[in-house]
Amino acid sequence: MSFDPIRKTIFAFIFLFSVVPATAQTNLLNNPGFEQSSAGRPTAWSIDNPTAMGTANLTPAGKKSGNYALSLTWQPTRPALVQLGAGQSMASGALLGRTLYVSGWLSASSQATAVLTALAYRRDGRTYFIQLRQGATQPPVQVKDKLVIPNDPEVLFVVVLCQIEGTGTAYFDDLSVTLTQPAGWTEPAGGGGGGVPQGLSAQVTVNAAQTVRMAPAGLYGQNLEWVWGGHGAWDLVNKRPSPTMTALTQDLGSRLLRFPGGLLADYYDWRKAVGPLSSRPVMDTMPGSDPQVAFFGTDEALQFASAVGGELLITVNAGTGTAQMAADWVRYANRNGLKVRYWEIGNELYGVGGPMFDPITLTPQRYAQKVMEFSRAMKAADPRIKVGAIACESFLTMGCLTYPSWTETVLSMAGNDIDYLAVHNAYAPGVGNDTTSRTGDVYAAMLAAPQAIRRSLAALEQKVAVYAPARAGQIKIAVTEWGPYFSTTGASRFVEHNKTMASAVYAASVLKVFLESPGTEMANAFKLVDGVFTGWIGKRNGEYVPKAPYYVLRMFAKNFTGPIVASSTVSPAFSAISMGNVPAAAGVPYVEAIAGKSVDGRTLSVALWNKHLTSAISVECLVSNFNAAATASTWSLTGTAADSHTGTQPIPGLYVVPQASMEGNTAFHAGTTSTVTMPTGTATVSAGKVNVTIPPASVLLLTIPSR
Repeated sequence: MSFDPIRKTIFAFIFLFSVVPATAQTNLLNNPGFEQSSAGRPTAWSIDNPTAMGTANLTPAGKKSGNYALSLTWQPTRPALVQLGAGQSMASGALLGRTLYVSGWLSASSQATAVLTALAYRRDGRTYFIQLRQGATQPPVQVKDKLVIPNDPEVLFVVVLCQIEGTGTAYFDDLSVTLTQPAGWTEPAGGGGGGVPQGLSAQVTVNAAQTVRMAPAGLYGQNLEWVWGGHGAWDLVNKRPSPTMTALTQDLGSRLLRFPGGLLADYYDWRKAVGPLSSRPVMDTMPGSDPQVAFFGTDEALQFASAVGGELLITVNAGTGTAQMAADWVRYANRNGLKVRYWEIGNELYGVGGPMFDPITLTPQRYAQKVMEFSRAMKAADPRIKVGAIACESFLTMGCLTYPSWTETVLSMAGNDIDYLAVHNAYAPGVGNDTTSRTGDVYAAMLAAPQAIRRSLAALEQKVAVYAPARAGQIKIAVTEWGPYFSTTGASRFVEHNKTMASAVYAASVLKVFLESPGTEMANAFKLVDGVFTGWIGKRNGEYVPKAPYYVLRMFAKNFTGPIVASSTVSPAFSAISMGNVPAAAGVPYVEAIAGKSVDGRTLSVALWNKHLTSAISVECLVSNFNAAATASTWSLTGTAADSHTGTQPIPGLYVVPQASMEGNTAFHAGTTSTVTMPTGTATVSAGKVNVTIPPASVLLLTIPSR
């Protein structure tokens, strides 16, 4: 779900609301039961109703008590998320440093979800918030959580929003916001793993007979940039694939390598990067960066892909290039038979902003025209290839701002000319140069993000069905860039945290989303190797070594290549405040799992991970419809703290500010191989049940053979 519609609603309410003094010790909301009305609208509530596709009414349906409930109905002719709402605001003064206890009775019909949000709004646009959700159900269900308002003078006001997500009707009644804990209140689990007692437990159920889908082979890919010899993929001295990088990439299991880069691709002239090395000219990388000779061009990238047993996904230059250049590239790459099956038209051309992007930004109409031109020229060169267009879809809090209708336009105009949509939809938490946030809160936001990523991918599948109906089921989704991402600058105190155990757990959670999203066929982590803000391989004392998330991707690539089978989890949960690019979330389970069988069906693999940052969780795993042997093998990826890592270091000479560390138990500044370990062992399987304990911020793999 994009958080942008909620943000627009907030802005509308800022000007529409009368500010309510927040001094009462009882319910801070006016007309919380929607019994008072004027002209058919609830008094004290402002309604944001931007189009005729939505209506707000008072109705006996969905009520908990009294005569009425608030109903929000949304019936668009095209996919839409949260667009209609009602809300109240209140002054922040008496609320700073206090806890709000928020509850309400919610229900919904059809495909709708009722969403109750409470948020504290800062002067700089940042929010602290909780979000309570209830899908289609009758009678109404009580939802509740608490919002801690920081003692932050930049917080201007607090807003309570009733909104609808999806199509149908959402109902709200008997809402409550108090400063004192109501009688019978069940304490929610604390966000980020703090404040939750030891002795936690969860249950995972696996049905080995129920296949979710076959694991796509392209989900475990990587990005491979052309600069600096592929960042070490190419041995510049011996003019061959680097033996070290070849071995690491082979072991990682990444078989689909996106080339020649993200942003770099839309300035890349492939013609200057082929032929004898001595005759290759100096080539621009992107505005503001030093030009260099492309020692790692198409032929070298093909050699590296062949050496690791993989293949390339090539992003053609749609920013400064032409359809003829792209078609000629297809002919060149496939001159000795089909070597490159997957091609992508451009990178982020939808108006990201900044001096590197501004020269190549396109309108969605112009990009869609280019897609048709490029795809037809490229398929004329080789009709066997698969061609992808970029979509502007994301779970990010601000969504696709410059061109909100980008994806709809591309699908409507060029849907018949593409085979997949490429999105960059799983970067989190993106906190930039945050100077004040707790590391635990930042990690909690990152670990909650997969919930929003899943909703966003589902919404994109729906858009394909609506805007390119003739191609529904044929246009797939490729997440061509994703990964733990905090910042791009050494001025950030979180820039290096992509290498921690918390980031490894995030990677496991995102891969679960990809595997369980039916339309997602490819994914390329960004990027294979990097010295600072991304990268699954880094350098330690001059040698290339894996970062902690590398081992999670390797585990998935080696164990989840056959049928993915049904699994479910009952787990304690946490809430996370809005942080960086990530919307706030509630009800995030600490324990998640994914299960799959080997291609021959003789081995069942179950991966489990613990998002709690400080507490171990005991897990009972129940397996049905599989003739399990009496002993399972276990493999764990764990650390001495949530910020443990393998000791990789920034690029020599690059200034990086002192990095944040986890509150309480920390290992970030230890940074040696002893802080991240991978113990193996066995577990007893009795009557289909396995009991294990997962340390905090850790991943565990159960491998269960059949008898």
